[in-house]
Amino acid sequence: LALIAREFAHFLAPTDAAAAVAYLTLVDDAAYFRDAIAELAVDKGLADQLLGFVTAAGPRQRGVVEIQQPHRALELVEHAAEHAQRTGQYATMVGLCLVAEEMGSADGHDVGGLVDTVFAHLNPLLAQVLPVGSLHREDYVAIASKVAARFARLQGTHRAPHQQRAFQTFELLNHLAAFFQLVRDGKEDEALQVIQSQNILPFELSSVELQVQNFATLDECVRRH
Repeated sequence: LALIAREFAHFLAPTDAAAAVAYLTLVDDAAYFRDAIAELAVDKGLADQLLGFVTAAGPRQRGVVEIQQPHRALELVEHAAEHAQRTGQYATMVGLCLVAEEMGSADGHDVGGLVDTVFAHLNPLLAQVLPVGSLHREDYVAIASKVAARFARLQGTHRAPHQQRAFQTFELLNHLAAFFQLVRDGKEDEALQVIQSQNILPFELSSVELQVQNFATLDECVRRH
């Protein structure tokens, strides 16, 4: 039964995610269900349909799993995020962590670990794709815009010092990505304004020593790239 349900779920999921989830529930095995949902969501690229997503503009869109089994949704999203991390699908992992973070916050769960996971993986990814034309750049910049929107809505919320530093690094990387895009688009004046606003390069001889000192305090992923 488990094998048949999984095969039918794989067949149905791309066109009828609700039916696919229903088939998987025929097997009374929680671990089997978690793994099957993670496999469909991550390996088959159906995370948005099955587990939901956070829009750049604001609200979280619920997935089929949350609609059908709301009491298990957070657990399943977190498990899928772990599966994405293990398989190296970091953009998907960050998106799922963002869903779980917003879902958990709404339910009063401690989501500090999810915040740590988001920035621990997204910041190095953004640093690697700063030059325009880098592989997967558009994917990572798009997910970064969702993260930025989410945390802008949480402005004023208490964060641990290491989370605040990680968020500052994230904001700097976002500005650097915008700088490189503006340069590529031939918008030199706008690019200059962006890089000046971040105060990481000396534009006057008198500020060289101070900027060298400031550069040494930046996160390693920024200094390296």
